[in-house]
Amino acid sequence: MVIRDEVIRIFEENGVDVTDAQSLIDVDSIQYISIIVEIEQFMGIILPDFILAQNEFEDFDAFVGIIRDIYEHQNDKEDSNNQEVTLLYENR
Repeated sequence: MVIRDEVIRIFEENGVDVTDAQSLIDVDSIQYISIIVEIEQFMGIILPDFILAQNEFEDFDAFVGIIRDIYEHQNDKEDSNNQEVTLLYENR
């Protein structure tokens, strides 16, 4: 999955043109929450509260970077947990 492409798709489905800086700034509260919820659901992640506290869309590339970091960190953590469970199971 290309995270940037999926985030762009979600923005566009919510009526936001990511190539237009003013469009990113002018996102209303309903669009903002809809985008955040859809990203969380699609990617299976939970975004930190600071994302909800302010419009993080003003710097789109930085926002995508946050999403990518959270997604990769969560998947690394799940892989680590799965490996630990497998090791515990194998040692029985």
